[in-house]
Amino acid sequence: MFGIDIDAHYVEQASFVGDALGLSNVEFQQLDLLDLDPSTHGKFDLVLCLGILYHLENPVLSMKRISAVTGDVLVVDTTLMKVPIINPVLDRWPLWHMRRVSGTTSDATNISTSRWRPDEFCQFSPNSPAVRNLLEYCGFTEIARLKAKAKNLEKRYYSGRRATFIAQRRRSSQGDASPTLALTENPPQVYSQRSTGIRDSDLPTASAQR
Repeated sequence: MFGIDIDAHYVEQASFVGDALGLSNVEFQQLDLLDLDPSTHGKFDLVLCLGILYHLENPVLSMKRISAVTGDVLVVDTTLMKVPIINPVLDRWPLWHMRRVSGTTSDATNISTSRWRPDEFCQFSPNSPAVRNLLEYCGFTEIARLKAKAKNLEKRYYSGRRATFIAQRRRSSQGDASPTLALTENPPQVYSQRSTGIRDSDLPTASAQR
C-alpha cells in the first residue's frame, strides 16, 4: 500500500499510525499528486481519492494524474456542488462551482484539516454529472454513485451534499487476470482519508466480485 499527501504533517501522522499497528506493507510519502507518474510510482489495482477532488485548483489535470496510476478501480469521495432550490435543474449538466478560500493560519479552527493551504486558494466543487463526466474522460467505463444506505453516516451523504463514486476500467479481454469489482448497489465499503494505492501483493487472496 502506498499513500501520499502534500503536507509533511499528515504523512507523519499516517506513518505513526502504521508503525503503531506494526504494518510492514505500507509506505507514506510527501508528494504533490500532480507529480504522480506510473513510470516512477507504478500502477495500482485500487486507488482511493477521498476528500480531495473538491479541494483541487486543477481538478482535470489532477484526476488525469491519479487515473494514470490506476490500473483498475478508482474510488472518489467528494463534496458536491449544491445550489438551493435550482440544484435539480442544474444536475442536468456537468458543472463546477468555483470559490476562493483564504489561507490557513496556525490559530485557525480548521487547522487540523487545512494546514496544507497556507495561501489563498481557488477550489472547484463538482456536481454529480461532472464527476461522472470527468471519470469517463479519464478512461473509466463503469461508474457508479453509491447510495447512502448505511447508518450513522454524516448528514451530508444523506442530503446529497457529499457522495462516493466507484469507477472501473474495462477489462481488455476475458482472460485478464487482474481482479475486478462488480459495481452493484451495495459494493464493499472502503474508508480512507487520502489518496492511496494498493497493489496486487497487498490484497488478500479472495474474489473481488460481489
